[in-house]
Amino acid sequence: MTKAEFFKLKNIKSLHLLYLYPLSISVIALIIFIHDMDGNIIPANANPNFVLFKRFYLSFYTFLSPVILTLIYYAILQVEFKNKAWENLYILTGAKYRIYTSKMLVGIVVTTVYVVASFLFVLLVQLVIRMLFHNYFEFEKYSLFDELMLYPGYLVTYWMLCIIVFNFLFYVENAILSVGGMTFLLIFSSLILKPKWTIYLPFTYPFRVAGTYKNTEVSDVFFLYSAILIPIVFFAGLYFFTSFYEVKK
Repeated sequence: MTKAEFFKLKNIKSLHLLYLYPLSISVIALIIFIHDMDGNIIPANANPNFVLFKRFYLSFYTFLSPVILTLIYYAILQVEFKNKAWENLYILTGAKYRIYTSKMLVGIVVTTVYVVASFLFVLLVQLVIRMLFHNYFEFEKYSLFDELMLYPGYLVTYWMLCIIVFNFLFYVENAILSVGGMTFLLIFSSLILKPKWTIYLPFTYPFRVAGTYKNTEVSDVFFLYSAILIPIVFFAGLYFFTSFYEVKK
């Protein structure tokens, strides 16, 4: 069953966004960085890692990554909706929990590939900057630890959002209602980060990952909450899927 789910991915064109989007924003951030260097906008005593991340990369990655991933999750499930294949899945597998688990596994793997690709492209951009401007910045003074440690936080929070979004998309086939609804939640969450109670809104967690960058005052409790929510949402979703989900006809 799981092998079949991964086999279906080859027909999903939007899957190319897994590497095209992180590559695009990495290249754009690099181009803007070089442009500002040519204009003598970035001083020699600046932290080049901070400038690249904070000014040109982090906000775009944080806000749009969940949207990109939601589009991909939607495309994965559309394979079943479009081909009206749910009935065949039930006939072939016989158990709803196998369908649910395989879909979630595909989502987790896809999410992991996205974050790993993002990590590698950022490393590549950092390498290019070091090669181009090794005589301008004092790179030995600055560590990449803070920048690279953002990605474990993104990975866990995106795993958690993956499970939530998949469970929502199971029941909402319409693209406007499903992808549009998730996008609205992300926009809304990005605007209400200050109240303390918003820590209980999972869709704020990607923005909280970004908020911890070079800011020791921002709590990283969201990391723990994400890890706790992963099994809770997974098994709750499994219960509802096996108990109430009906075949799309």
